[in-house]
Amino acid sequence: DVPGNCLEKDPATQKFVFQQTMMRISNPEKSLDFYTRILGMTLVEKYDFEGARFSLYFLLQCNPADVPEDPKERKLWL
Repeated sequence: DVPGNCLEKDPATQKFVFQQTMMRISNPEKSLDFYTRILGMTLVEKYDFEGARFSLYFLLQCNPADVPEDPKERKLWL
């Protein structure tokens, strides 16, 4: 049993999709593990902004095989 873990899902939100959000995080490794392993999301793109000291991670609910490998194609696909 984990505090805060809800085992009884709300039927009113059963078909909702977590599409996008923006969060500030201090530990990308830990956060990526949660979103990819626990929520089943796929990391599709990462942009580093060294001068501003932050990175953007784009995660989606998708089949990893559907993500184009070519960066230009992937940008259009997103």
